Amino acid sequence: MPSTGDAPLNLLKPEQGEVVNLSVINFNYDTINDYAVDNDARVLLVEELNTAQGVRLNAIEALNTTQNSRLTAIETLNTTQDGRLTAIETLNTTQNGRLTALEAADVAMDTRVDVLEAFNAGTRLTAIEALNTTQNSRLDAIETLNTTQNNRLTSVENRATAIETLNTTQNGRLDAIESLNTTQNSRLTALESVDTNYDTR
Repeated sequence: MPSTGDAPLNLLKPEQGEVVNLSVINFNYDTINDYAVDNDARVLLVEELNTAQGVRLNAIEALNTTQNSRLTAIETLNTTQDGRLTAIETLNTTQNGRLTALEAADVAMDTRVDVLEAFNAGTRLTAIEALNTTQNSRLDAIETLNTTQNNRLTSVENRATAIETLNTTQNGRLDAIESLNTTQNSRLTALESVDTNYDTR
């Protein structure tokens, strides 16, 4: 009477000296054949999964390339904007110096006008008043220019804030992609380990 062999096939093993029955051979052949067919099907599934993952990884790599290009463009734009902001800040410093000089000149002129008013020189005072009117017009123009420059600076600051917000959003999206890549690497490592086990068997 044949005995049962080891798992997973559990083939029938004739006892020593026992005549091998054709039914035993057929049973063992069918068992081995079924096991091989089952393994072929499982290997096919693994190959199909590897193909699908390859397509998905190619898509991720393409997306990463696109994002790198977009980030490079943003960094280049940031560098350009930094240069423009530096130029604006330099111009503001220059204008502040000029305004400080004008304010000092106004103080000096106020003192001189006070002397003239005390002197009450008539025609000369009228000329001074005319000069004051001219200077007021020039000061009004300077104040108008300052308002315009303030508006331009506000616009630049708003654009810089918008860029910083966009950078923050992109950092979040990149973190999510990196996390997904890490997960996929782990899954691929697990699949490679399974493939290695199949190759060993």
